[in-house]
Amino acid sequence: MFEHPLMKILFELGNEFGIATHDYAMISSAMTLAKKHEKKFEFQMLRGIRDELKPALIKKGFALSEYIPYGTNWLPYSIRRLKERKRNILLLGSSFLSKKMGT
Repeated sequence: MFEHPLMKILFELGNEFGIATHDYAMISSAMTLAKKHEKKFEFQMLRGIRDELKPALIKKGFALSEYIPYGTNWLPYSIRRLKERKRNILLLGSSFLSKKMGT
């Protein structure tokens, strides 16, 4: 299991924090850490990316916030986020395809 050192510190020492990721390994690690440490936290994800995963997290009792870029700088922000992590392009593309195909 992947365990990010900073996320582990949050679960051990933090209170009321957010895990902002679309990466399933990090999400899985957070769910495992949540079983060991009872902390108030939420998953934070962008709307339109990993939409298939969000209902499952909520059904398991996790809090989830969805974020939507808006305002005059939404496009530069979105492009910057895609450039930061190329995998986001694949996640966004697969989200569009699954919606278009009705899955």
